[in-house]
Amino acid sequence: MVTESIKKAEETCAGDPVSGECRAAWDEVEEAYCKDHPEADECRTYED
Repeated sequence: MVTESIKKAEETCAGDPVSGECRAAWDEVEEAYCKDHPEADECRTYED
């Protein structure tokens, strides 16, 4: 799923790398990665 999300993000961002659609596509990559690797530093959440 992460590989598919990366491919989609790269395609989405090819024309306009600073668009809202591009940012959303990379957010999906991050969500897919964190679903598969919740212990990764990038995926940790902290409560106050």
